[in-house]
Amino acid sequence: MRTLIATLAFAILLSGCSRQKIIGPRDLCSQLTAAISLASETETFLDYVAQHRSTGNFAAGHIAYLSQTAADAAKDLHHFTPTYSIEQQVTQSRQQLDALASQLAALQRQAARGETPAAAKDHFAQLRHSLEQIKAGL
Repeated sequence: MRTLIATLAFAILLSGCSRQKIIGPRDLCSQLTAAISLASETETFLDYVAQHRSTGNFAAGHIAYLSQTAADAAKDLHHFTPTYSIEQQVTQSRQQLDALASQLAALQRQAARGETPAAAKDHFAQLRHSLEQIKAGL
């Protein structure tokens, strides 16, 4: 009898933990706002670095922070199941967040080598604009 109760308790516990996370328009809007902010912060920071107003260590550390934040946000968005009404926007958002995380990871590698290309700012501006368009379509 104890084994049966333990087995049932374990099955209930597993079923409770395996629920899908659903994302709706409001939550996606919040995710997009955070991603837009991250892209904007990156643009501003690249201006700051281009003006030689940052030490190399601070620049590398801050870019590492931005990169990790973007990677975490992209990973989180992939764990959600979208409501039917926003499937396309979630797919587009995932693509743009993946691109943002990838660009920041590349920038992090360049910063570790002491490089901070000015052209990188344009990539982040384009990503920010794409995210803004997705958000406007919600």
